[in-house]
Amino acid sequence: MTSQQPDPLAAPPVATGEAAEVSPPRPVVLAFWIAMVLPLLVGVLDTVFAYLTNDATTASVNALLERYGVPPTPPTPSDWLLPALVSAVLAALWIAFGFPLRAGRQWARVTLAVFAALWLFAELMGNVLTPVVFAVLGGEWDLGLSTGMLVVLVLVRLLATTGCIVFLVLVFSRRSNEFFRAPRPPHPHHW
Repeated sequence: MTSQQPDPLAAPPVATGEAAEVSPPRPVVLAFWIAMVLPLLVGVLDTVFAYLTNDATTASVNALLERYGVPPTPPTPSDWLLPALVSAVLAALWIAFGFPLRAGRQWARVTLAVFAALWLFAELMGNVLTPVVFAVLGGEWDLGLSTGMLVVLVLVRLLATTGCIVFLVLVFSRRSNEFFRAPRPPHPHHW
């Protein structure tokens, strides 16, 4: 008779009285992945777009400002580097708060919901106001960009807007609400 050796790679047994972790429902898992991917993807695409269109957008803005007697400014790397840095910081925050969200921490859900709502508001206002302001001031609403670049811009804006809406719907769905209301033991690394 052969005796079975314990698997050295197996997880240790759950101690008596220790509560089992509650698995997050599908809406929370999907919201987690949106928090992991969307800010990073949109941030990278926005940075590449800003880099590629820096000269064209600066020329268009300068042409508009010259109409009103404002001296032109040359394009600089900071025109796209600062937004890239802000995008990186925000993506890092989304990712950092995504893990507590998946673990069922209510504060993480509220924090990321506020982030998503602010991002959605900024997207909607920027997508509506920017072309209107340029048109009212007599500038080119398309900033002198090629049709291909405008299509990319619109697709990235739609991705960001849709992602924020889907995230909010997922984290406040019925199944998510039940998950976040369920009692759970404090996490040993709870901050």
